[in-house]
Amino acid sequence: MYKDLDKAKTKYQKSFVDWESAKNNHSRADEDGTISRNEIARLKHLSDSLCAQCDDYKGGYTSEMMKTNKYQAEYYYKELPGVLNSLQNIEIDRIDYLKHVMEQCVAAEKQVALINAKCHQDMEKII
Repeated sequence: MYKDLDKAKTKYQKSFVDWESAKNNHSRADEDGTISRNEIARLKHLSDSLCAQCDDYKGGYTSEMMKTNKYQAEYYYKELPGVLNSLQNIEIDRIDYLKHVMEQCVAAEKQVALINAKCHQDMEKII
């Protein structure tokens, strides 16, 4: 996605620079009185064709920019929040499981404590 946008941007920038150069060449030739009318017409035609090409590349760049913006909006406002919600739910489940395991550990220790207390009582009776 971004690669296509960069390509379109590069084409547009290069086309714009070429058009500016052709436009400047035409302006200088038009102001200079020593260049023939045919040469001025050829430079004008070249400038006009490069302008049209620049506009085409500008449209392509705009189209790629809109696609990229749409992709980014979908990612940041739909996909990423869904992933974050899933991760949050996984973390909540993990914490609940850890809580359950800890409760089982405490219950087992309580049972062991009762058995130990009974053993201590029996040992006291014997002594």
